[in-house]
Amino acid sequence: LTLVVLSRDQKKLQLLSADTKTGKTTVLLEEKDDKWINLHKKMPLWLADGSAFLWVSEKDGFPQLELHEKDAKLKDVVVDSNFGLREVIDLESDEKGNSTVY
Repeated sequence: LTLVVLSRDQKKLQLLSADTKTGKTTVLLEEKDDKWINLHKKMPLWLADGSAFLWVSEKDGFPQLELHEKDAKLKDVVVDSNFGLREVIDLESDEKGNSTVY
């Protein structure tokens, strides 16, 4: 189970992993900004097999789509911030484990 927590002033965003048995949470990702952070409501978007997730980060000032391993380690930048990412609509996976992002 993962939770996204945005501070009231919208300057700090955390992605938490929660243990459903104990309620203990662990911070997987944290982003901070002096002005504000945009909340991307569909994030994290998990791959069907649960091995990784997509995350939109604006840490360099513009949105980029990242692929993170389940422990939140950055695996790859899928869409660089130079491409003007606006929104991630959905993620589909086929029976071979290939994924397509819309």
